[in-house]
Amino acid sequence: MNAHRRLFLVLPLLTALLCAALPGCKKEAAKPAKPVREDLVAGAVELLGGVAQLKSGRSFSARYKANLLGNKIKGTISYNTGDIRLKYFNAAGDAQIHQVTAAGKCWQQYDKVVIPCLAERATHTTQLARLLSASHFFPLVEAKDLKTRDGELDLKGKKYKTVTVTAGQEVGALLLDPDSYRVVGIKMQTKIGGKAGELLGLFSKFEKNCGTPVATQREYTFAGQPYLREEISGLICEKVDPAIFAEPKQVEHLKVDLRHTANVDLACYKLKGSLDGLTDAMGKIEALLQKHEVGIEGPAQLVHRKGPPKSKRQERWLTEVCYPVQNKAWHLPKGTWEGEYKLFERYGDEYLRVFGVGDYAKNTSTMADTLVKEARKMKRKQVASMVQVLFMHPKHYPAAQRISEMHLPMD
Repeated sequence: MNAHRRLFLVLPLLTALLCAALPGCKKEAAKPAKPVREDLVAGAVELLGGVAQLKSGRSFSARYKANLLGNKIKGTISYNTGDIRLKYFNAAGDAQIHQVTAAGKCWQQYDKVVIPCLAERATHTTQLARLLSASHFFPLVEAKDLKTRDGELDLKGKKYKTVTVTAGQEVGALLLDPDSYRVVGIKMQTKIGGKAGELLGLFSKFEKNCGTPVATQREYTFAGQPYLREEISGLICEKVDPAIFAEPKQVEHLKVDLRHTANVDLACYKLKGSLDGLTDAMGKIEALLQKHEVGIEGPAQLVHRKGPPKSKRQERWLTEVCYPVQNKAWHLPKGTWEGEYKLFERYGDEYLRVFGVGDYAKNTSTMADTLVKEARKMKRKQVASMVQVLFMHPKHYPAAQRISEMHLPMD
């Protein structure tokens, strides 16, 4: 699983925890009276205090942690009825990441770079966000384009009432406790990483906050396999500013600034000559890491051992195509990191960096020249090989949309 796919995988499942205003957490021993309405949505709204009460918990912030296929994430959440923003730091701790699903769009901001979701991921997150918004019930009453169908589900011997939501086509189903009408899960057909399957989420450990109950733990499976575990804590009932969900401006081409980076372990494949073979080289190191189940911790990096600005002739370049990886990469079988493959620790330091918008190969020399000229103005010297961070995988994003940043380590 490559870095960009992993990063985007994270974005839609993380949103699932945020539908916190899940109705009906009654702790009294006696079961509540059944609603007099025949359809489940109208009955649930009546049983749970009406539309105004259900709206009271639709906006909040909280602490968040998750385990996605062994990758641990810890950060904060802001939520407002389906619009979700997750904020956390990368594995090295030197770059802040924001993942946002809002108004039918999804995007990620890695430090200053805005990375739009791919088409498949955008479709998935829009569908998931709409289902989670529907679990507040009041959108099902107020939104004219949403239709529902009542039903029942027996899941491993446990019975649920279900509300299937459609908006032209099926969105998914809410799983309701048959006694309290509290939403205790969701299920939907979706596609993740190119694979189609059912996403099933079951919610537990409800606590009452913001006047409405909140599921503080959620377990997800995809295509029948364990996928994601999420927890929230420290929930703050507040009106979240809608402006935080707005997509920021993209970085400027050849914009220069200073940056400090932390130490990071890099797993690399050596690429000789031009960057025309970049996609294949990325695929080879990705395949090796996937084979040994080593997690990727961020976007790809190119370490220019022989190249710009000293050499303009690309046939003479030597580039290490790398990914930041988990520490377990150091414990792979002997001989793994020999020949065309390499593992080393890149030390953190102060870097001069420049952003490039467009084709990676065409921008490389221009970005390097820009950094050298700027370093001279500052009377600083280069002390190590330049590194180019690739935020968009060339396999998935057209050249015109690609963003990279190049680092010049200084004394």
